[in-house]
Amino acid sequence: MCSVLSITGFLSQTTMSSAQKSDGFTLQTTPGLALVKPQPWSKLSNATVLEFQAFIDRTSTGGAGSGYYEFHTAGGNKRQIPSGRVVKVVVFPDPARIKSLISSLDRKKVQAAIVEIETVVKKFPATKVQLGPSLKLLKAEIAKYDSGQIKSDGIWIVKKDYNRSQAAKLVRLLKAEISTANPPDSFNLEVDPKFVALQEFSKSDPTLQPLADGLIATHSAGVRVVQRAALLTKLADPAITPASATAAVNQLKTLKPGEDPASAAYLKAWDAALATVKTTSAETETLAAGLESAMAAVQTDNPPPQLAAPLEQSISNLNRTMIIFKATSPPRPLLAEAEKTLAVCAVGEGLKKLNTLFQQNQFLMAQDLLGDLSAQAALVGPDATRVLTGLQKFAALKVDEFTRLRAQAKLLADSAKPAEALAVYEQAHAVIPDSTVSVEIEKLKAVVPPKS
Repeated sequence: MCSVLSITGFLSQTTMSSAQKSDGFTLQTTPGLALVKPQPWSKLSNATVLEFQAFIDRTSTGGAGSGYYEFHTAGGNKRQIPSGRVVKVVVFPDPARIKSLISSLDRKKVQAAIVEIETVVKKFPATKVQLGPSLKLLKAEIAKYDSGQIKSDGIWIVKKDYNRSQAAKLVRLLKAEISTANPPDSFNLEVDPKFVALQEFSKSDPTLQPLADGLIATHSAGVRVVQRAALLTKLADPAITPASATAAVNQLKTLKPGEDPASAAYLKAWDAALATVKTTSAETETLAAGLESAMAAVQTDNPPPQLAAPLEQSISNLNRTMIIFKATSPPRPLLAEAEKTLAVCAVGEGLKKLNTLFQQNQFLMAQDLLGDLSAQAALVGPDATRVLTGLQKFAALKVDEFTRLRAQAKLLADSAKPAEALAVYEQAHAVIPDSTVSVEIEKLKAVVPPKS
């Protein structure tokens, strides 16, 4: 069976008016030529050229080699030729039917048609007269394309203008998809076919590259918003470790934190707090060692030890720095990193307060203070823990004694024994000069005659 050469699919690109139905078969109203042998067994060299204005392919009416072509020639004549005699049917390519010649693939199709026509002409020289004009027109199409034009919807325009128009459409579509993507990173811009096409346009026209770059910037900015928010949430987790926090901060710094006031503020606070932690860490170790050395020499539970002036001053200086540090509300992970420094300051400053409280027998307040300091002492060292635990026990004994005496005094007062109650209240007051006990003493003095 012969083949029908409908160059680059031009036959399929004809309008509906050029194809009609006849007895269930399609009448192709496109001109062309057929190479016809006198007999099915004749040589190819004996084939002659038959021009037609339209044809019907009726070769499917039987088995292989059966059926016929019906050719409509000029003047309205019809010729029915068995398929075995038809070597080839060539539909004259009409460039007007080429609606799109945009890509290199389109060009390859046209070039393939040219090669096929040239092959037919070479094999059947008698077709040169009929196919020559078509060949010339196809080559003209290729020349226009190669000159920098493209054909869209049958109209030739400058390729650069077409590319820019198409690029603008792609940008509008991509912007819409980027803006509606939720979350933003659910839209994979880099592999999106529209974006790939835009990049292809940019290769031939560098002025389009900023459009692609702008889309990348817009998409990346949206993704960064989500990533920064996730990192800030992670950093706010009370359970986060300093190592994990440091990694999160380093990642946050790569996400253009200046675009987000919350991220910028967090990093500013982090850097300032980290600088304090770094500058105080060495001093902390030195002062902790000094405290341990001083505590190692303490053997009694009362009074609280008095630190050497240089050590006490150094701790006071460090404490002022840490007061400012805490006032800035440092990130929680760095506050944890400064835990030992804060403990050294708390113990050093606490010892000064304890000296005053013990001297004034204010063991109730001392007991409260020692409850906090005992936990801090564990970060300083074993000797600090030992001394503060001892002071805590001593203060507890004094509080217990005071509590017992006050209860005894109240019982005596309630039993109408004001003199005995007064004496016991004064004993309690001597242990801890409590204001409520002072009030009871004054009341009892008003009814108990003074001793002569």
